Amino acid sequence: MVRPAGVSVSGPVLERFPEYIVKFESNKPGVFGVQGHETVAADLPVVIPLVLGRPGWLGDMLRFPMHVGLAWSDRFQFQPPGAQMRWEEGRYEVQAWEKFKTPKGDFNAFKLVMNMTAPGPKGTAVRTRTYHYAPDVKAIASLQTSGTEASAASTLIDFGLAK
Repeated sequence: MVRPAGVSVSGPVLERFPEYIVKFESNKPGVFGVQGHETVAADLPVVIPLVLGRPGWLGDMLRFPMHVGLAWSDRFQFQPPGAQMRWEEGRYEVQAWEKFKTPKGDFNAFKLVMNMTAPGPKGTAVRTRTYHYAPDVKAIASLQTSGTEASAASTLIDFGLAK
């Protein structure tokens, strides 16, 4: 995952590294922060399910068998930092099968769009996440979030598959 220039984050672990790597060792995923040639294990349990499409706080981001036109909805609980637990609604749609460019190379990937709505202190909060799932990598190769509360982006920069 790479944090684009101009994107700020909070928290001592997220602020420290501009890039993160998810590695599987003995079939168990771990997150490592990268800065230059420095790689340090990082306690970021939210990163792993995001890369694999299984974060409970974003609902069920992937459905199989995946195909263009597949759509589904999900309702899940979410607790923003410093706020009360709330219910959010997610609507997911596989919109295209397309070539997607990353620093690691081009991938054929499914383009998915997720729209979320949730009650907030200033009315209904709306967020849109556009992401690409690359079957050859078995991971989400990109994720862009935009909305009334936050915006963020991540992109696959490298990967390795076990033999």
